[in-house]
Amino acid sequence: MDDENDIDDEEEGEELDEEIQEVTLIDVEEDGEILVLMDRSRLQVSPADISTALLWLPMSTLEVSQLEEGGVFDLSVILEGTDQQIRARWE
Repeated sequence: MDDENDIDDEEEGEELDEEIQEVTLIDVEEDGEILVLMDRSRLQVSPADISTALLWLPMSTLEVSQLEEGGVFDLSVILEGTDQQIRARWE
């Protein structure tokens, strides 16, 4: 029975790891409106957060996760090692 709980705990841990995706920023375009990632995917930044994203530098690591409340800008993007967080959506 303990073995089953260990397996459940491991599966939950794996799910949590999948919820937060670490990505590398390679460019900030259109005056902070678009973040271009290493894999060439793009994030559109919430208008309220453009001034924050505009200051982020290439080769920074970002942590991207889905927001529970959803909405148009349904992603949380955190600049690793800081408390800077913005909202965005996949373009």
